[in-house]
Formats: sequence, C-alpha cells, structure tokens
Amino acid sequence: MRPTRTIANEGITMPVTDKQLKRSAEGLAGEARDEAGRRSAISRVYYAAYHRCLRWERSLPAMSPARTRGGVHRQLIARLQTPDVECNSVLAERSRRLGQLLEDQFRRRVDADYHLQASLSASELDAQLSAAREVFEKCADPNT
Repeated sequence: MRPTRTIANEGITMPVTDKQLKRSAEGLAGEARDEAGRRSAISRVYYAAYHRCLRWERSLPAMSPARTRGGVHRQLIARLQTPDVECNSVLAERSRRLGQLLEDQFRRRVDADYHLQASLSASELDAQLSAAREVFEKCADPNT
C-alpha cells in the first residue's frame, strides 16, 4: 500500500498531489517524440491543471452555485467561470480566467483522448503546457 499525504488545512489525504502530476506530465511532454507521446502528455497535463483548480476552488470564500449539464469537469469549469458573489473582484477575475484556461485545456484533452483521426501538433502540446503553468501560477495565492 502506498503512503498518503495530507494536504494542510484541507483535511484531504491523497497519495499524489497536483504538483506531482504536473511534474510527471512535463516529463512526458519532454519525452514526446511522436503523436502518441503528445496525446499522452496533453491528457496528463490537463489532469494536473484540473486537480489544481479543484483544490484552489476549495480555498474560495464560497463555491459558485452555477450548474451545467455534463460531468464533473464541465461542472468545475462552469463554477470557475461564474464565481460566487462572495468572491472579491480580484478573486472573481482570477476564477473566470482559470475557468477559461481549464476549458481550453479540457478541449485539447478531449481531442487527444478521443479524436484519434485528428493530428495533434507540438504547438498544441506547447499550448497545453503553457496553460497549465498559468493555472499553477494563478492558483499560487488565491488572495492576490
């Protein structure tokens, strides 16, 4: 059995963190020499950003009541794009930007995982990595 790690102040125990997922995804991206490698890296990078946004959302004063059709990924994107009124203007703007970044990454991840007939270029992988870096930067301090 793997050891678990407790995230401070959140009471959540998990065997891996979003930062570890990001480092692993960046490693995959650095080794991606073909279409399959790019697809794997795009997918993994998305999941690192998704889990980081999910953790960031828990630090907000209130979670958005926004709901949309779709799964947990679409639900998170909708909540981020329409922050709760208890969020100050800085947090609200940051939340909307995170929602847009995550939505863009989600679309690339869906293409990578399900649209095998479409070619994914190195520039799309670069865009995914860049968006994930911005997500992690914006999530670093939710109060500024």
